[in-house]
Amino acid sequence: YEIGLIGAVTLVGFIAVGAIYYVGEQKQEAMQAVEIRENRGAAIVEEIRIAFLETREQEKDFLLGLDMKYSKKHAEIVARTLPMFEKLKAIHGASAGAENAEETARSQARIDATRDGFLAYAERFKGVVGLWHRGGMTPETGLRGKLRKAVREAEGALKGFDQPRLMAAMLMMRNQEKDFLLRNDPKYLKKMDARMAEFDRELAASNIPENAKADIAAKIKAYHAAFKEFAGLITEEIADRARMSALYANAAPNLVALEKQSVADARATVEALKRNTESTVVTMAVTIVGVTALTLTLALIIDRKSTRLNSSHTDISRMPSSA
Repeated sequence: YEIGLIGAVTLVGFIAVGAIYYVGEQKQEAMQAVEIRENRGAAIVEEIRIAFLETREQEKDFLLGLDMKYSKKHAEIVARTLPMFEKLKAIHGASAGAENAEETARSQARIDATRDGFLAYAERFKGVVGLWHRGGMTPETGLRGKLRKAVREAEGALKGFDQPRLMAAMLMMRNQEKDFLLRNDPKYLKKMDARMAEFDRELAASNIPENAKADIAAKIKAYHAAFKEFAGLITEEIADRARMSALYANAAPNLVALEKQSVADARATVEALKRNTESTVVTMAVTIVGVTALTLTLALIIDRKSTRLNSSHTDISRMPSSA
């Protein structure tokens, strides 16, 4: 039975080493899965950050060229990006545990806030596109076309009369219009109102026939009204652009925080992988040494016992037999 005992100890040792290796390997696979998820999370955050930049680029191109192809590209980027937020939430949710539940909740809140900001930005951009459809995608359409037509009619009404002071007042109104469109400063709106009042005084004091005065006054008022309407649209568009910039600025810190967290978690997982590998190797080595030592000890004990038995048998065989 001594030989069987040595075999049993050896077998148990092999089973123990195999179990240690299996458990260590399972931990390795789990940690590698976490590392892959976290790296994928960091990649998704980077994709979202790039999508934000791409939408801003399409926004600027649209505002510069008023071409709907940029609005279409903008919508395509938004549609491509929105599913990424759910993927990111799934990744951070899969890494959740009792020990980091608070951090996971913060991550989920950051993702939700970033997605909501991105959606709000996309909706605000749609609003700006709508404003320009109303304002005029070309100089001849929308409020731009209306203003342009009103200017031509007002200037045309004055051309039939030799009225330098009225022409000068009209030119000053055009200057305020151009200054506002160039600088987008509300002070030019007030100056335009002052020039309009000045024009009305000059028109009233002129020797133009009354029926012509009424026609000129109506066309100048139409020009002034068209300008005020278009200026209101420009003011609204400026406010919307400021809101879009603010939404982007608010999302940026969340993206940075999410990326840092994903990278940090991936690095922590790599370190944990190293520690688990080292721990598994050490445990296996200690187990092997322990089983080997135990086996050798048992073998030595059994050898000594066998030697004593053999010696005893030899002594008995050497004893003289009785006559």
